[in-house]
Amino acid sequence: DYSNSESYNVQNNSNKESDEPIDLDDLLPKIGEFGIYQKCLLWFVCLPACLPCGFCAFNQLFMTDTPDHWCKVPQLQNFSLEERKMLSIPRKEADNSTFESCVRYSVNWTQILQGNGTIVVNQSWPREHCLDGYEYDTSEIISSVVIDHMPMNIALELAGPNYRSFVTVMTCIFYTLGLILLSVVTYFLRDWRSLALATSVPFFLYYLYWFILPESPRWLLMKERIEEANKVLQSIARVNGKPFPEDYANKMQKQVLEQKQHGAKEAKTVSVFALCRTPNMRLKTCLITLNWCASEMVYVGLSYYGPAIGTNQYISFFLSSAVEIPSYLVCWVLMDRVGRRWPLCLSMVISGIFCIVTVLLPEDAENETLILYLISKCFISASFLIIYPYAGELYPTELRGIGIGTSAYIGGLGLIIIPFINYLGSSNLVLPLVLMGAVSVLGGLTALRLPETLHTSLPQTAEEGEEIGKDWTYKDCWSCGGPRRAASEGDSYENLDQLELTHAPVLEDEVSELRPIRRSSMKKLVRQSSTLETQRDTDGSLKMTYWF
Repeated sequence: DYSNSESYNVQNNSNKESDEPIDLDDLLPKIGEFGIYQKCLLWFVCLPACLPCGFCAFNQLFMTDTPDHWCKVPQLQNFSLEERKMLSIPRKEADNSTFESCVRYSVNWTQILQGNGTIVVNQSWPREHCLDGYEYDTSEIISSVVIDHMPMNIALELAGPNYRSFVTVMTCIFYTLGLILLSVVTYFLRDWRSLALATSVPFFLYYLYWFILPESPRWLLMKERIEEANKVLQSIARVNGKPFPEDYANKMQKQVLEQKQHGAKEAKTVSVFALCRTPNMRLKTCLITLNWCASEMVYVGLSYYGPAIGTNQYISFFLSSAVEIPSYLVCWVLMDRVGRRWPLCLSMVISGIFCIVTVLLPEDAENETLILYLISKCFISASFLIIYPYAGELYPTELRGIGIGTSAYIGGLGLIIIPFINYLGSSNLVLPLVLMGAVSVLGGLTALRLPETLHTSLPQTAEEGEEIGKDWTYKDCWSCGGPRRAASEGDSYENLDQLELTHAPVLEDEVSELRPIRRSSMKKLVRQSSTLETQRDTDGSLKMTYWF
C-alpha cells in the first residue's frame, strides 16, 4: 500500500544518504561554521599574522631610500648647509632652482677664502665630479642603506562556506592595516638599521604559532591521517559547544579506504597542458592570466610608486594604503549582487583612466596628481580582491590548483619590469602612471570576454569547464550578473521556513511521518541550490530530479 511504499522509500533514501561521499563542508555546519573556535583562530592568530606581510613587502622602500645629496667640499665645512650649497654647487640648467647632485665647482677654495672680500659665485667656473664624497639632507631621513653602503588558508578551511568571503575580506583589511602601521613606523624611525630591526625582530614571536596553530584537517584527510584530522575536528566541536557526529570517523575511514582501493584505476595525471587542450578553456586561461598579471602589476607598481607622489612620502604612502580598505568593503558587497565580471572590468578600467589622466596635469600639480593616484589605487585594490575567487570559479575542480598556480606564477613574472617602469619617474613623474594605466585598461577590457560565474555551478571536470562560456556572444558583454537560482532570491541556507520549491510537485496526501525526514534533508537540498552544484541538462535547465 501507499504507507509501505513511502516507508521503503524513506529507508532507501536513508541508505543512499549514508553512502554519499563525505565532505568537510557538510560537517562544519554541524560542529559550527563560525563559532568560538573559528573566531578565536581568526582574530587572535590568522589576522595578526597578516600584519607582517605589509612590513616585509614595502619596508625596503624606506630602508633603501636615497635622500637629496650634494658634493662635499671639506674647505667649506665651517659654513651652514645652505651656504655650502650656494657657494660650491651649480644649479641645474633645466629649472635653475635645484642644485646638482653629483657636480661641484672646480676652484681653489683655500685661496678664495683667504681673501677679505665677499665671495661672488661665477656660473662660468669649471665643474668637476665629487672627489671628496657626498653630503646628505638629513631633515627627513637620517640614514638609509644607500647612505651607509599565510595562517589565512587555515582560517578559510576551518570556516564554513558562508563565512569564507568575510574571512577573505578581513585578511585583506588586516594586510592593509599593516601597510598603514608601516607608514607610521617609518615616519618616526628614519635610520635604516632601526627600521630594519623594528620591522622584523618583533615578528619572531610568530614562531610561537607552532605550538597553537592547528594542522589543516583537509590536508590531514588528504594524507589519510584520519585520527589526527578527527582530533582537530573534535576540538572545534568541543570549543563551539556542538556535538561531534559519532559515525563521521567511521564513514571517513571507510571512504578513504575505498578511494585508496580504486585510486589506481581513477587516478589521472593532470598537467598544465590540460589548461590549453580545448579551445574555450585555452582562451579562458589566457584571459585569466592576462587579467591576473595586469592587476598584480598595477597594484604592486602603484604601491611602490606611492612615496614618489606628493610632497611628503610618508603621508603619500599612508594615504595610498588607507584607500584600500573602502574598496575591499564595497567590493565585498558588489561581488554577491552584481557578479564578478563587471566589477573586475570597471575597477581596472577606472583605475587605468585615472592614471592616464595625470598626463594632462602640469608638472607642479602635485596635490592633483596625488588625488588621481589615490583614486586609481583604490580601484585597482578592488580588482586584486576579485581576481583570485573569480579565477577559482572559472577553473574546473580537477584543474583549479594548477590553473591558479599557473596564473599567479605568470602574473608574478610581470612584476620583474615594475622597477624599470617606476624608474622612468626620475625623468617624468607621470610616465609610470600612464604606462600602468594602459596595462590596467587593457586587462579590464579583456575581462568582458570571460563568462560570469555568479549563481552558476562550479565546474568539476575539464569537460564541464570547457562548456562554461562556450556559447558566448557579444551580447553577453553587456549582461550583468549570472543566471538566477532555481529557488527564490530570498532563499538562504538559514531561512528554511520561507523556502518554496516551485519546480517540484508536492503530494497533497503526504504522510505526516515523512515531514521530519524531509525537513532534516532540506538543509542539504537548499545548500546544493545555493552553491549550485546541481547538474544541468543539455539545454541548460537544472536537473531537479538530481537533488532528490
